[in-house]
Amino acid sequence: MKKLVYDPSVTLSYGLWVCPQCGAQFYGGERTMHRDGCPLLPNTLDYSGLEFHFGPSQVERAKEHAAFFKDTSKEWYGISVNILREQFPELAS
Repeated sequence: MKKLVYDPSVTLSYGLWVCPQCGAQFYGGERTMHRDGCPLLPNTLDYSGLEFHFGPSQVERAKEHAAFFKDTSKEWYGISVNILREQFPELAS
């Protein structure tokens, strides 16, 4: 399970992956990105141990997505209204 982090400085409508070990940031895809010397570097396909940072724009998109599909479990790049309610209730309303 990925660790979710609400970060108001993330202005994209999709999230940002951050390695808490080395501080590398990237937008996702097939391989992970790390800085030289990072202990997570040998396995560049494994997203476990990384944080998924999302911001206000992604929260709004998740809410719009849920309203459109009339389904609060529908995710927008990994965030859904149900996830917000469970982990970030202050953002769900």
